[in-house]
Amino acid sequence: ILPTAKQVATIHELTGHRLILGVGIGWMDPEFRALGIDRHQRGKDSDAVLEFLNECFENEIVSLNGQEFLFKPRPPKPEILIGGRAPHALQRAIKFKAGWLPMAGSPDKVADDIQRFRTLAAKQGNGEQGNGEQRNGDSPVTVMGGLDLSNTEAARKTLDDYRALGVDRLVCGIRYDTLDEYVEQLDRLAKVVNAG
Repeated sequence: ILPTAKQVATIHELTGHRLILGVGIGWMDPEFRALGIDRHQRGKDSDAVLEFLNECFENEIVSLNGQEFLFKPRPPKPEILIGGRAPHALQRAIKFKAGWLPMAGSPDKVADDIQRFRTLAAKQGNGEQGNGEQRNGDSPVTVMGGLDLSNTEAARKTLDDYRALGVDRLVCGIRYDTLDEYVEQLDRLAKVVNAG
């Protein structure tokens, strides 16, 4: 856990506090078997790592396995986003004062869960981002999804619908086989973004 925490802190420091850390508990049995980890303990293991990360960003001296460590550099805590489905990912995000990182096919598929997350976050007072900026009692939501880049108007509407739900950012997955296709998709995405 300590090397991971140090890597997170170092990257956050070197990037001028711009790191956004996405955390998921995993799901694929072969990955857990390859690491020799019990898949059924993944929630508990993830909670332990998140708890330790929070401790590291709150204290210069941290303790692990009975040994104290000086935790430097110790930049402000980065924005942490908990990946996964409701309700477990929402509960974990609230518990660790983190944001939520769902995968979504469309805005309507996450609308109810986003509202539930915002309500839970407001009740818990999760209003501070990693950079110390207040978010009026809510926590950040970043959606991983796609846009129909062949239809600028439809893609723009999808972006507007996510914005209306209070989504902070969309990580847009694009498909391509060649560099030229990749550049073409990026150009289309730029047109969608600039159309707003």
